[in-house]
Amino acid sequence: LLQKDLATYRCDEPRLTHLMLSMNNQQRRMLFVPYKNKFGKDLISEIQRLCRRNFKNVMVALLESPTTLDVKQLRYSMKGLGTTERILIEILATRNNTELAAIRTEYQKAYGHSLASDVIGDTSGSFRQLLVSLLQGRRSESSWVDFSSAYQEAYKLSEACKRRARNLDADFNRVLVTQSYVQLRKIFEYFKEMAGYTIEQAITKFFRRDTRRGFLAVVASAVNKPKFFAQQLYASMKGLGTRNNDLIRLIVSRAEIDMAAISDEFEVAYGKTLVDYIRGDTSGGYRDALIAIVKGNSKYRY
Repeated sequence: LLQKDLATYRCDEPRLTHLMLSMNNQQRRMLFVPYKNKFGKDLISEIQRLCRRNFKNVMVALLESPTTLDVKQLRYSMKGLGTTERILIEILATRNNTELAAIRTEYQKAYGHSLASDVIGDTSGSFRQLLVSLLQGRRSESSWVDFSSAYQEAYKLSEACKRRARNLDADFNRVLVTQSYVQLRKIFEYFKEMAGYTIEQAITKFFRRDTRRGFLAVVASAVNKPKFFAQQLYASMKGLGTRNNDLIRLIVSRAEIDMAAISDEFEVAYGKTLVDYIRGDTSGGYRDALIAIVKGNSKYRY
């Protein structure tokens, strides 16, 4: 079937989409060896040669492991002039300890040096410290709340904000990168009671630019991760033009994790389904592939 879909003169986009989405990621990655043995060609190379632009990028992303996709996106965010901070923030602020360990290992193997060294070389200040801390993957993954500890941490943060402490960034960094999500939610609750404003308002008031965006992403991930990804998807499509790399990464990386919840949050936030936004912002086989991924991993049929 793959050889028919990847004939030398064309790429049958509907058939290829249907075939790819009839399997999960693990099953798709099992195609490489038999395809190479039978046809003497590399599957990804053939897709890149025969398929068009954004559709090609979707198909390649579907064939990559979640770790490989993250590693390549992190590398992409830092190569060349400038740094795409939003990719660094999105990935490092939302992956769990096991995922981050796999990313560190594969990045080292793929590029011959550590991810941390690239992050350090491409960023600066408190934003750099946040990213380096996050990628270490040392967050508690406990499922229970230590109320006393949460109260103490909230008190320390609220007092530091009142004093506008010189090391305020380090105080926030320590809490946000080490505490479990359930613990963070309780800390945020206590903080609001003590300070009279939310943790998001504190971050917006006391921090700037990338550090602010990074801290807010960690908070959003702890409070409601599907909502955070819905916001990122909206940002990739709003206004003139589409950030296609972001759109593809977000949809493919969350497809088998929480796409149904993301779709729900998207519709609640923006009054329109995710599928409708994709339909209005993209076209052709590229559009159809993205919609098929969303539909295929959602409890709804649009």
